[in-house]
Amino acid sequence: MVHEREEDMICGPVMPQGGIQALEAMLFTLDYINDPSNGVIARGNKVGALILDDCDKDTYGLEQAVDFIKGSISNIHDQEYKCSDGSSSKVKVIDGVVGAASSVTSIQVANLLRLFKIPQ
Repeated sequence: MVHEREEDMICGPVMPQGGIQALEAMLFTLDYINDPSNGVIARGNKVGALILDDCDKDTYGLEQAVDFIKGSISNIHDQEYKCSDGSSSKVKVIDGVVGAASSVTSIQVANLLRLFKIPQ
């Protein structure tokens, strides 16, 4: 969660200590992993993320998970791609989901993702 809970609106003010620090740590880690000079993953591969804010509300986090599933349904399972040289390769676009900071939200989202065999 990057924003605090707010009862009369979807998200409250930004949480600089907990929220922004966790977001920056995730982005730093992705930059480190994707830097070829670090040798963490094979050249030509990249690890990415779609980062969503649940605003410390389990219902809003679950709503975002449903929207994520609806928008990504064709990218969940292995897909086969034909290359220009006639060869083919399988690519799994979504390998997993990093859970929310809140256990309540994480459990609800994990139960939803389990239906689509996406680990959290």
